[in-house]
Formats: sequence, structure tokens, C-alpha cells
Amino acid sequence: LLPGESTVLHVTAPLEDRVGAVTFRVGLDAFSGDKVEHNEIVLRGYVDSVLSDPKPVVNFGVVSAAGPVPEKTFEPFSSVDPNVRITKVIEAPSSLNVRIEDNGRKLVIKPANFETLGYRKAQIKFALDAPQQREASAVVFLDARGDVVPDRNPVDLGVQREGNVSKARLQLTSLSHAKFSVGKIDVELAKVDVEEVDCLPKKSDDCRALILTVNPQQPHGQIAGTLKIDLPATHQELLVKLNGLFIAK
Repeated sequence: LLPGESTVLHVTAPLEDRVGAVTFRVGLDAFSGDKVEHNEIVLRGYVDSVLSDPKPVVNFGVVSAAGPVPEKTFEPFSSVDPNVRITKVIEAPSSLNVRIEDNGRKLVIKPANFETLGYRKAQIKFALDAPQQREASAVVFLDARGDVVPDRNPVDLGVQREGNVSKARLQLTSLSHAKFSVGKIDVELAKVDVEEVDCLPKKSDDCRALILTVNPQQPHGQIAGTLKIDLPATHQELLVKLNGLFIAK
């Protein structure tokens, strides 16, 4: 811009499924010859929802893969538009069967695809017929259980201090007392070392234990990862959520 000139910036904020107070920061660099002036524009606003519960949650708790598999129903309610209806399921994961019933008054959800076991968090996006809001979403939680189950899920690693970390033990047990083995183990979104050992108080074919140790390369702050355990005998994968806090010396 020349001296005395001005311009208008049009900013589109990616609201996605946010509701309530929101803040966005936009970086703006102004060049004058070889000099660069760094500026920051702070955008604040409030996102409302036509739904009385703007962040609906459907929690199945523990679900057995052996069945019977339960269904849960979500019914949208709006004090702004009492006749609000769900018109279409826009997005749903393959781990859930979702259908619309009662002329759009109900969303029926049923867990499916038990090739992946353990802790699940999924999002369902659906269309509304409300003129004030065309889309909304609901979050689904469940803990899918097969024959091999962890003694806890999620695993709380607690507060770990760099240079003085403590080990955590996770025990896997077959409910049918069948012999099983553990295949490949991956850790996502966290730096945690895993060692497979025998169970306590004595070795058993229907039980395996994992020793979890926070790696020094783990960034300081919150630990929020997922342990992915391959179960070759049933061709399933078990997901165990990891929580904790890693602090400096």
C-alpha cells in the first residue's frame, strides 16, 4: 500500500463444531523495503446453536463384541425451533451404524465393526432443517470389549518427571481363559516405550502384561496417546488410551 491508502481484509473463520466463545489470531506481515513489520489481529466472537444441547454426547460405556449390541437414540431438541428435524446423516464412521427414524425426530446409533476393540471416540455429523443452522454433530463414546480385555482403559500414567519416570503395568486377560499372544504394538501421539512381560503373580497362557515407560523424547506437558495392540489370534486390534503429565526436572 502507498502512504495514505487502506484496504479491507475478508476473513473466514473455520468454526467447524465449535460453540460458545471463540478466539482466532491472524498474523499479518507488512513489508516496507527490507523491513518487515509483524502484526497480529485477534478475532473474538460467540457461536450459538439452535440445539438446546449444542454439544450432544452419546455414551455407550462398555459394549461386548459378543453381543447383544445395544442401540442408543439421540433426539434433537430446540427451544428456538421446537419442530427441528434431522434430514440427513452427513458423516459417520464405519464403526457405527446410524439411521434416522420418526420423520427426523430421532437418530438411532448402534456400534458395529468390532475388528477394532477398546476405547473409541467418534463424531456423527447430520443435517438439520432449521434455517438458523444447517448442520450439527454429536460425539459418541464407547469401550468395545472382546475376549481379551485390559485391566483398565484409559491408563493414567500420572505425573512423570524427566529423569525420574516410574513404570506403569497394563495387564491383558482372556475372559474365556484361552491362550493368546500379543503381536505388533504401536504408540500414537505419545512417546512411550512398551515391554511385554509375564503376568503377576504367576505366568499364565491366558494373560500378558505390558510395562509402559515414558520416553525422554516425550514433549513436556500433557500426555494424550493411544496404545494400539495387535491380537493375531482373532485378527483384532485393541486400542488403549494413555493419559498423564510429563514435566521437566
